[in-house]
Amino acid sequence: QVNELQKELDLTRKELAKSNERIAFLTSELAKTNKPVQVINKGTLLVVVGEDPALQIDLAVLRKVERKTGITISRLSPVSMASLDRTLSTARKTGNPIKWIHASVHASSAGLVFSDGIASGQWLSEHLRNVEVLLISGCEGAIPATWAGVAAAVISMREEISHEDASDFAEVFWQAIGEG
Repeated sequence: QVNELQKELDLTRKELAKSNERIAFLTSELAKTNKPVQVINKGTLLVVVGEDPALQIDLAVLRKVERKTGITISRLSPVSMASLDRTLSTARKTGNPIKWIHASVHASSAGLVFSDGIASGQWLSEHLRNVEVLLISGCEGAIPATWAGVAAAVISMREEISHEDASDFAEVFWQAIGEG
């Protein structure tokens, strides 16, 4: 049984890697078109996911929250500073600024790791105005969290945390937000 489960796990990982490659391709194609990004409505949680396939676990968990609470999940994966800036700007221009962001990314004292570089404290401060709740679900997110103080509430991890523990926390946290 263990061997069979290992084979299933390996197949799932390969499928996830292929899906992530496809998402990356489609995201790059979208960036080339310069078309406006989908407008995010109130009650929407914008989930920004880094390039590491293991970070996708948060998205899967948050889909369960979506079904339970009615929060609408929108995602940027893999997130780049350019795609996040475009999404936030479009939402502000349409009078629907994004209120909730879940960042499932690697983090360090230098900032949040996006596909096109590290989003520094200055970048976060400049771009996250109007955000009411920001959850940084990444190891060592405490320093970037202090920079993102323009958001009304910033929640982060102080030190290393397993992907599973981070996603468990995210599920409980966003479910509570969704339930008021």
